[in-house]
Amino acid sequence: PLIYKVRKAFSDFVPTLKVQTELTGYDDVAEEYEKYLGEILKEMFDETIPFTQTQVSAHCTYCNFKTICKRS
Repeated sequence: PLIYKVRKAFSDFVPTLKVQTELTGYDDVAEEYEKYLGEILKEMFDETIPFTQTQVSAHCTYCNFKTICKRS
C-alpha cells in the first residue's frame, strides 16, 4: 500500500509510507498505513482547509476531475 497526496501528485513526490525491509504482506505495514491514511482523510475532509487548483494548468489536460474543480 502507498498513500499518494493529490496536492503533491505533480511535485517531487515522495511516498509517505517508507519501509526499509522486504514486505511479506499487508500485515507488515497495516498499522502505519492506516495511521497515515487517517491523517490524509482528516485533511481532505477538513472544511477549514480550502480547495485550491494547481497553478500549472497543463497538469489538468488529462484529468478526469477538471469539471469538478471548474477547470476549463
